[in-house]
Amino acid sequence: MNRKKRIGELLLEAGIIDETQLKAALGHQRQWGVRLGQALVDLKLASEPDIVGALSVKYGFGVAELDALEPYGLEQALKLLPREFAVRNNVFPMAADTASVTVAMSDPTNLAVVDEIRFRTGRKVRVCIGGDREVAEALKRHYPGAAEVEAIALDLDADDTQ
Repeated sequence: MNRKKRIGELLLEAGIIDETQLKAALGHQRQWGVRLGQALVDLKLASEPDIVGALSVKYGFGVAELDALEPYGLEQALKLLPREFAVRNNVFPMAADTASVTVAMSDPTNLAVVDEIRFRTGRKVRVCIGGDREVAEALKRHYPGAAEVEAIALDLDADDTQ
């Protein structure tokens, strides 16, 4: 039954927002073309963890605990997904074993990304839900050095032309 409820209804029932705040967020959503959860966060009417919790209830996914990752599983997971793919799709590989990979996604309903992860890794994909900003921050923290590598590549190209 909860799966059919909209995120706004879940947040109203939980007492996180009221009817007036929901209407303001819906107006923001229409004006800027963002998802309702993002509109609520932008307007500071709800926190990202509030939205993630409601989405977890709505879709039945676990909440990603990105501050409590097991080091070995994380290391294995990071090797499976290239940084560019992870950043482009705002998906963070949290853990992996020989049969599966666990990822945090801000949009767990994006089945095309889940299918691509399954194809790229050859493993079962377990999806957890994480906030947009939380996932983006984990990507920055755990895929270090990408800008430095690009800068080196540009410098090498410049040296070749001299």
